Amino acid sequence: MSEVDELRAEVSRLQSELDAARGNERLLQSLLDHLPDFIAHITLDGHFLFLNRFAPGFTPRDLTEKTVFDFLDPAAHPEIRAAMEKVISTGRQYDYESLGAGANGVSRPYYTRVAPVIANGVVESLVLLATDVSRLKNAERALAESQARLQHALTSAKMGIWWWDIETVSGGRDEATAAMLGIPLGASQSPELEAFVHPDDRQLVRAAYVTAVENGSFGPMEHRCVHKDGHIMWISSTGRLVDGPHGKRLIGGLRDITERKRLEMELAQSQKLESIGRLAGGIAHDFNNMLTVITSYTERALRGLAPDSALYRDLEAVRLAADRSTALTQQLLAFARKQPVCRR
Repeated sequence: MSEVDELRAEVSRLQSELDAARGNERLLQSLLDHLPDFIAHITLDGHFLFLNRFAPGFTPRDLTEKTVFDFLDPAAHPEIRAAMEKVISTGRQYDYESLGAGANGVSRPYYTRVAPVIANGVVESLVLLATDVSRLKNAERALAESQARLQHALTSAKMGIWWWDIETVSGGRDEATAAMLGIPLGASQSPELEAFVHPDDRQLVRAAYVTAVENGSFGPMEHRCVHKDGHIMWISSTGRLVDGPHGKRLIGGLRDITERKRLEMELAQSQKLESIGRLAGGIAHDFNNMLTVITSYTERALRGLAPDSALYRDLEAVRLAADRSTALTQQLLAFARKQPVCRR
């Protein structure tokens, strides 16, 4: 092959490499143009050398007239300068969050990574990768508000949530549960409810936990708990086994049913008294009929006797006893009819 042919081959190879490089450049430029993040190449004092795209309301002229600090919240300048100095001195990247200029000059939160550009072992410039985290912050704020509303609803409804990680032998509770039982928030080293369950009901609750681990769920069941101040509460509990961050997790809900239990006991007592009243009314009615016969025959016998006779006095005592018994039966009948009793 002649030198001319070799030269032509070399030129062809270089042209192919140039075409490939231009293709890679177009690909890289397309990526830079369409990335949602801002990528800036800046000098060590913050002047722009390159910016992949502009936020609405900004033009390339802004790059020549301003530094990176002009697009950031002044309150964050000390932190950002410190971040840049740290990258320059260590040659390592550094991340921070700050407010920056968004569309039409409206401040928006950004998560920024500062990375060094090193030549011959020296940091000669910096690269900034800034991600607009407005949506993330809004989502976090919406989630926090939703959780606050949920906690308010649970507290108002006297309901709470607890969890127990079987693998790590630890658990926790939400604010509603903590408020319900009068205990602080935080981690627990025993199955969440067991420490506060009434001693007479602990075996029942432990059996429910075992059932949940074996079958996947338990409840609803009712048991007593002891509030931190010592008073007894009635609780309705349910639970199920789920996949947690550290293996199997038992998650449960509880509801304060103390007031319902009080009303149920009052209703049961009322029904018991009503039953007693019906029984007493039936007995009093039958007894009153017998007393009527006794009184009638006694009065008839008294009319045929002299008042000073011994038999008269005996029958008079019988009549008086019958009258007193009649008064007692009237009281029983009044109780059965839930009428006020006039004592004599």
